[in-house]
Amino acid sequence: MIQKLLRLYITVCWSFFVFLLLTLPMPPSQTTGLQITYADKLVHFFIFGLLSYFIAKTLELFTPLEISNSPAIIDQDYKVRYAKLNSTHEFLTGFIEKHHRTVLIASLLLPTFYGLMLEYLQKSIPGRNASLLDSAAGLAGSLLAIWIYHLVKKYSKPKLLLHICCVGCGAFVSQTLAAYFQVTLFFYNPNIYPDNEYELRLAETKKVAKKFGFKLLIGEYAHEEWLKLVKGRELDREKGERCLICYRERLTRTAKLARESGFTYFASTLTVSPHKLAQEINAIGLELALKYGVKFLNRDFKKQDGFKKSLALSQELKLYRQNYCGCEFSQNAPARIASDPPANDQARRAGQARVAGGQRIS
Repeated sequence: MIQKLLRLYITVCWSFFVFLLLTLPMPPSQTTGLQITYADKLVHFFIFGLLSYFIAKTLELFTPLEISNSPAIIDQDYKVRYAKLNSTHEFLTGFIEKHHRTVLIASLLLPTFYGLMLEYLQKSIPGRNASLLDSAAGLAGSLLAIWIYHLVKKYSKPKLLLHICCVGCGAFVSQTLAAYFQVTLFFYNPNIYPDNEYELRLAETKKVAKKFGFKLLIGEYAHEEWLKLVKGRELDREKGERCLICYRERLTRTAKLARESGFTYFASTLTVSPHKLAQEINAIGLELALKYGVKFLNRDFKKQDGFKKSLALSQELKLYRQNYCGCEFSQNAPARIASDPPANDQARRAGQARVAGGQRIS
């Protein structure tokens, strides 16, 4: 939301500047001569080109897509729901492409009509006169700005917000995706218990973000609120309803942040673990993608030995690997993750020393 308002503010301020620049009265002597005329055309080319670019960057964040999933889809067996959502997800891809075209058209038409209106107003302003050549110069600037905007969007790596559940999984997945996306890490795990375990995992995540140059966003740690979400499910088995509630809570927050911050994709490292329901996680991700209008990277990261590779990378980097998922209920379950004792001991001895970096999201 802050990014939306900031871009809107910049666009409005620039529009007002253009209005003042083109409507202030001028002495007649400053409106004659070929040199002044050519300079005037360059000014129109520049100011309307920038205006088109600012409008495009603002409109790309305002996607009018908010889909409420029907109970018929949500309540089905997750395998059936996954199949339906995977095919329905093509709608989102097509919508985003249409939205991009809409942004391009609007970024051309709005400055053009605005420029024509200002040229008309100049008829009644002392020292000014309406000129179709000025409008043509402004239109040329808008076309160039939109062309540059389109090429940047087409050939640059798309932005991806990666929810990171733990550093062991996150290091491998983020490195894998960095070849194809501009990856930003999002550490949001209110399920983790106790506090010192949360701080340890966060410190390790900061260390990896700093080492590989990833931007890190940190969500609010509200464990008490998370406990309210899973109340009555404390005795559920692992991979049961409590886990599904937990998946949905973390993915929902990730999807919302991705939408508000202008990311093209969001994803999660949750599917690396063989102890998680990858198909159910991806089904939830697809639902949220359709709801919030941002693409979900539908991947099972443990395939092609992803989990083994994440273990190997953790050992190489001497990262801490926990032996339980995160919450106090999974902590009481038998250990299922093969830990690397030397790396774990080293991380434990490091205590709660914080690594610089990371932006907290409230």
